Order: sequence, then structure tokens, then C-alpha cells
Amino acid sequence: MEQSVPNNKSSANVASWRTLNAAMLSFALTLFWVFMACEPPQNQHGSQSRPSAAARAHLENGLRFLGSNDYDRAIQELSSAIALAPNYMMAYNLRGQGHLDNNDFDSAIADFSEAIKLGGKDAMTYWHIIFNRGSAHLDKQDFDSAITDFTEVIKLAPKEFKSYGLVSRGNAYWLKKDYGAAISDFTSAIELNPKEATFYYQRGQAHRGNGDQAKADADFEKAKQLGLGQ
Repeated sequence: MEQSVPNNKSSANVASWRTLNAAMLSFALTLFWVFMACEPPQNQHGSQSRPSAAARAHLENGLRFLGSNDYDRAIQELSSAIALAPNYMMAYNLRGQGHLDNNDFDSAIADFSEAIKLGGKDAMTYWHIIFNRGSAHLDKQDFDSAITDFTEVIKLAPKEFKSYGLVSRGNAYWLKKDYGAAISDFTSAIELNPKEATFYYQRGQAHRGNGDQAKADADFEKAKQLGLGQ
């Protein structure tokens, strides 16, 4: 029996993509508090001095505004942090998130790129900032750049987060209508995280795009069993 799923495939995947992005933002906030408790790491550009108390206060205010979806005030606070500490990697990362949530994709990409440059590949946040930039590329519909960033995430992220890199790259392939590549990535994500309902739903969308309604229905049913839409 055919499952009840939205007819607008694009809006459905955008909605599930936003869910993933929110989950990763939650992880970003966890990283932030860990980062705030530590001295900034060494990077490829030399040692990074600890930001001043004033800069960190602006960062903390910006984080609060991000949490309350007040993106303009968040960006203002994070810009103040950067003005006081021009090499403040986390401020660029979080301001990029504010720009992304505010649908200013070019500004988001610029901030994430600067954060990547400042942090270097050894920074504990490197793969996550790459993920954020990939998110901005995807929302901008620059699918090839998104795929490049998500491929890097898949290589570098801890095992428990690789599935999010895979399903995000799968979304980029899906939006390019490369359904075979999308199915492959969604399947790999499911193997790593078999209880995530949205992964089955997204693979079902790819199967439907690929003309295999029977497999699509099976995935939609599995997503329903795991609680999607309840």
C-alpha cells in the first residue's frame, strides 16, 4: 500500500535538511562551551591568543541571540566580538551560522571560510565548520561545492557523526537528480545510524525519483515505524 507522503518532493527534503542542520547546530553549541573552557589551540598561522573578556562576552551574547532566533542581533554581537578579536575563529563560525539562518548565504560562506582558515585542519572544530559551509552551499543551490565540503566531513568527522555528512551529501546529489549517488549515500548513512527515521524517508524520496516506487514505499513505511510524522 502506498504511504502518505508529501507530493512536493523538494519542500519535503528541505524540511528534513533543516532538521539535520538544527541537530548539528545543537552539537555546535556543545562544542562552543567546550571551546570556551579551553585555551585556543595552536593553528597553522601560529599561536592564537585567548580573546579578551569583552570579546567573549559579545560571543556569549551572540550565542544567546542565535538560540532565540534573533539573527540580526546575534550577527551584531558576533561582529563586535570579531572587532575586538580579529582572529576569533568561533566568532566567525557562529556569525556564519547567523548569516545562514538569515538566508544570507554568501556572507555565511565567507565567515565559515575565514573560520576554517583561522582554525587550521588540526582544530577540533574543523570538520564541523566544513559541515556548516557545506550547508550554506547547499542552501545556495551550489550543489557541487556542497558535495566537496560534505565529502571532507565524511573523511574527518568522528564515526558517530559521519552519517550526517553522508545524508547531507546525499541531499545534494538528490537535488542534482543524481538519484543513484543519493541512494548510495543514504544507504551508507542508514548502516551507520539505522534508527534515524529521516534517513529512510530521504532514501525513499531518492528511490521515487529513480522510478522505484516499491522501494520508496518500503522506506516510507520504515520511516513511519520509526516515528516520522507522529
